[in-house]
Amino acid sequence: MRPLLVVALLASGTAHAQFQNRHLGIEVSPMRFTDADVTTGLMAVLDGAYYLDNGFEIGLRVPLAMFLTSVASRQLLGTGGQAYFRYLFMQESLRPWAGLELDVLYLFRENPDLSTNAQIFAGPGASVGVEYFVTDDVSLGARTFFAMYFGINSRSLFRPSYGGTLSASVYF
Repeated sequence: MRPLLVVALLASGTAHAQFQNRHLGIEVSPMRFTDADVTTGLMAVLDGAYYLDNGFEIGLRVPLAMFLTSVASRQLLGTGGQAYFRYLFMQESLRPWAGLELDVLYLFRENPDLSTNAQIFAGPGASVGVEYFVTDDVSLGARTFFAMYFGINSRSLFRPSYGGTLSASVYF
């Protein structure tokens, strides 16, 4: 019995978890930012996260956004950041999840005299989504989000934003 146990231990491979603890991804998204002259926006988001334990994950997102305005030849550019945590309801190849985030949005505005100023918005947000692993290391996903932005240096205090994203992530 003992020789069989020794042979089994020596012949066995290393343990391999089904999915890794960290990921980097990219998301693309249309979004709505409620403002007097902004109509809609398009975003590309860089996403990175770390799995903690018991279904919880923390991460950062960095959006790069272009907003269309009511003036046909003028667009607004924006960037910012989102610190988030999410809870994974399942940790299999299909992963539905819900999360909370703290968002910051930095809009570059151009004035009629061609000078630029920035508007900064910050606030809480929530999102829900699902990921599907096409391999052990690659997932495709979708999420919807809502953020309640408060203007830090803006005349209007409250600006809601909402939208949805499609994502691709690599886990390592």
